[in-house]
Amino acid sequence: MSLQLFSISSDVMGISPTFIFVMAIQALAIAVILRAKVMFLIQFAWLGGLYIIHEAALEFLFITGSVAQILITLFLIYRIKKALDYNYLLVMEKTHQIPRNITRNRNFGMKSSF
Repeated sequence: MSLQLFSISSDVMGISPTFIFVMAIQALAIAVILRAKVMFLIQFAWLGGLYIIHEAALEFLFITGSVAQILITLFLIYRIKKALDYNYLLVMEKTHQIPRNITRNRNFGMKSSF
């Protein structure tokens, strides 16, 4: 009988590794949509790290990485919501339905990334 220090399977709480990798790829796509270069590089490196950890069968690190991946994805979803709200307010200002706030002082409201 062998003693196992970490007997946690990577299919913890019904979340499979495939789900985590799909979520990571979707987060990578969201970073591209937001044109956030730094977040894209972080997510790309994180995806590679998760793959290496999964292939090396380091289950405890994979579970920790999966939780971090979920947090990164939630953060990117929050950034998408902020970008949508910004765009909505910008359209409302440019059609003169609300007072100018974003387009004040010769600011046209253009952003290169969110």
